Amino acid sequence: MHAQPVGATDKNTSSAAAAGRQSLLDFDPNKGTLDGSPVDHLPDHIRLLDIQLPNDGAPQRADWYPDGKRLAFLDAPIGDLWQHDLATGASRNLTKIFALHGGVLRAHHLTNGDIVMCAVAERSADDPEDDRFRGELWVLQRPLGTRGPVRLGESCWEGVAVSKQPGSTRIAWNQSTIDFTSPDVIVDALFGKSKILTGRIVYRNGMPEIADRRVAPWLRH
Repeated sequence: MHAQPVGATDKNTSSAAAAGRQSLLDFDPNKGTLDGSPVDHLPDHIRLLDIQLPNDGAPQRADWYPDGKRLAFLDAPIGDLWQHDLATGASRNLTKIFALHGGVLRAHHLTNGDIVMCAVAERSADDPEDDRFRGELWVLQRPLGTRGPVRLGESCWEGVAVSKQPGSTRIAWNQSTIDFTSPDVIVDALFGKSKILTGRIVYRNGMPEIADRRVAPWLRH
C-alpha cells in the first residue's frame, strides 16, 4: 500500500500520472537483491493500493472482507482499525469514536462480516512496549463503525486464526508471557508461559461471547 488521499480512487488517475508515480516506487533502493524488489515489476493483474492516512499513518496488517470488496487494516503496530473500499477508493476509521484508547494489535474478519480484534483498552505510560502482551479479544459487529467493540474477556498475543469455512465463527488465539522477538527468547521460554486456545464466537441476545473454549494440549507450554 502506498499513498493516495483518503476517499480518492485510482480510477480517476491518468495513466501518465500513474506512470510517473510508479516510476518513483522502489522498495529496494539499494538493490540489495539481484533483480531489485518484485514490487518494482508487478504483473498487470496486481496493483498497489494507494492509501494515504492522516498523521503519517501507514497501512499495515491488512485482512480481506469475506466478499473481497473491502479491506481492513491498521494505521500503526498498535493503532486504529480502518476499512478501505476497493470500488470507491474511500477509507474510513472504524475505531476512532469508540472507547478503545489503547489501540488495535490485530484484526481479522469472521465469515459473518464481524471483526475479531486483539486490542489494548488503555496504553501503559510506564511500559508502552509491553502493551503488545496486554491485548484482549474484542468483537466489532456490523454495521462496522457504528457499534462499539465488545470485550470477550480473553487475553491474546499477536494474531488470531479465523476459520474461513462458511458460517463458522471458530477462532484460535495465543496467550503468552514470552517475548519471541527478544534476544533472550530461550531464557524467556524456560520461565514464561504460552498456550494456544480454540473456541467459537457465539451471540446471545445480540452480544458476542466465547463458547467451547479449549486449550490445545499439543501446543501447551
